[in-house]
Amino acid sequence: MIVFCHIPKTAGMAVKHVLKSNLGLRFLSSTTWGKARAATTASDLRYELLLSPRPAAIGGHGMRPFIDYGELGKAFRWITILRDPVARLISHYVYDLENGRAGDSFEAWLQGDIANYQVRWIAGEPDLELAKSLLDTKFVFVGFQEQFRESLVLMNHVAFDDRLRIQSERRVNATRSTDIKARVEQDVREHSELVDLACGLDRQLYALAQAKFWEPQVAALGSEVLAERLRAAFDSSDADHGKTRRMIHELHRNVIYKPALWCAKAFGVRV
Repeated sequence: MIVFCHIPKTAGMAVKHVLKSNLGLRFLSSTTWGKARAATTASDLRYELLLSPRPAAIGGHGMRPFIDYGELGKAFRWITILRDPVARLISHYVYDLENGRAGDSFEAWLQGDIANYQVRWIAGEPDLELAKSLLDTKFVFVGFQEQFRESLVLMNHVAFDDRLRIQSERRVNATRSTDIKARVEQDVREHSELVDLACGLDRQLYALAQAKFWEPQVAALGSEVLAERLRAAFDSSDADHGKTRRMIHELHRNVIYKPALWCAKAFGVRV
C-alpha cells in the first residue's frame, strides 16, 4: 500500500488532487481526528480503515513514517515531496500570518516548533540520522516541489507502476497575498543567520534525498522518456479528468467518514 507523507507547504494538496482524481474512494485521506498537525496513530488508522476499507493509497498530514503502525505498517511503501527548506519556511510563515498563527514577530515565530520541519515531520524529532534511516528503509519515492511536474511523472512510474493518469496539477493552498510574501522575504534577509540555523538539517536531508532518489530515478526512467511523458501529461486540455471520482471521494468523506469519525472521537471509541 502506498502511503503519502504530506509535509505542510510542499505541494501536498496538489499530490492529493492527483490521487483523488485517479483512485476516488480507494484513496484514504487521514484527518488526524481534528488535531492540527497531529500524527495518526495505529489505533486511529484502524478505525479509519473501517470507514474506508481497502484503500490503494493513504495520505494526509497525520501519516508519519516514525509511527509504528504494527502489522499493517509492514506493507506500507512511503512516498513524499520535499521542498527547498528556505522556500518552505517562507511559505509556512506566510500561511501562519494569513491565518493568525504567526505570533508577534518573525524572530519569535522562528523560536517556536518550526526549525528543521521536514526532518522532524519524517523522524518525529530533529534527528537527521533517524530521518535518513527512515528514507533508507521505508521510502520508495521522494519528489521535489522545485521539479513538481517531473515528480508527478516519476511518482506514477515508481510507486504506481504507471497506472495513474497524470495531467495538469491543480494549484491549491497557495499563498494569497504577494504583499505579505514580499515583507516576509525581507524578514528572512534580515534574520538570515537564524534562518540558516532553522534550515540546517533540512538542507542536508534535501541534498541526501536528491542523491538517493531523484538522480537514480531520473536515470532509470531516462531523460528522453521523462520528457515525452511530461509532454503527454501536461499538454493535455482535459482539465476535468477524475472530477467524478473526486466528487464521490468528497461526498463519502463529508457525509460518512467525517461524521462517523467525530462521533467516535466524542465517545472515546478506539479500535
